[in-house]
Amino acid sequence: MEARLFDLCTKCTWRLVMGAKDGVGLALGAGGAAGYDLWCWARGGIIIEFMEKLNLLGQNKVKPDTHCYTILLNTYAKNSAATDDISTGSLQILERLSREFRQGNNSVCPDIIIFNTALNAIVHSDSKEKVKICQKVLMLMDAEQQRGNLKAKPDIVSLNSVIKACAYSRDHTAESKKEALKLSLQIYSDMKSEGDVEPDAVTYASLIKACNFLMEPSDNMKVKTIVRLFRRCCEEGKVSQFVLKELQASLSADEIRVAIGSDTLYVGDVGSIPKQWRRNVLNTGRNSKC
Repeated sequence: MEARLFDLCTKCTWRLVMGAKDGVGLALGAGGAAGYDLWCWARGGIIIEFMEKLNLLGQNKVKPDTHCYTILLNTYAKNSAATDDISTGSLQILERLSREFRQGNNSVCPDIIIFNTALNAIVHSDSKEKVKICQKVLMLMDAEQQRGNLKAKPDIVSLNSVIKACAYSRDHTAESKKEALKLSLQIYSDMKSEGDVEPDAVTYASLIKACNFLMEPSDNMKVKTIVRLFRRCCEEGKVSQFVLKELQASLSADEIRVAIGSDTLYVGDVGSIPKQWRRNVLNTGRNSKC
């Protein structure tokens, strides 16, 4: 047996779930899509554990590799019953792979794909600690780079995921919101100053959403910060429909008119956005999603 067996088993498990939803739901006593997803990711974990046990018994070809763990994390990310366990479990998987890779196991090299998959799972979890956990993932990626693993270098997907975690933070305490805002704006500032990764439409949409959620209505800087971000987005030609949607959700009609400099709000058809504003939105469908 090869490690790719996990890939096949997980896909078959998912097909079984999709093909026998009613029976699985009744068996779990959960009902609904959450029950099916929970069963699927749990089975993925069981398969991993089974492969690890076989490996300990001498079946060297069955040892899970990076690809196997990426599939498991991807299942976590798609789990509609995402919990704190998924968030912390995703980080633990990354830490484990990093440790084993340092010890000479090259089959579990933590690369950008598995880091981004883990970040996606964390972002979609219900954990109140998701912002802090994302920070730890970034620190782990940095540590990997320092040790020479250039495959772990954060890209735009990594950084946008952390900003999204801030925007969708479950911790509503004043101090936590302040720290999440600081992190999201720092990531954006680093993008602009370092130049390795350029912000895109998703970055700006997520930042506007983060400012709207994390800054208090009474904060005089809230409107100014959002307007400044939007105008920078216009200058860079990265205005997508989703950017305008977040702008509309964050500001009053009068504030939007000031930001845009026009009575036209450009909400609706993507084609209504001035071409100069959207000239660098390479794929409007993808970049307008958050």
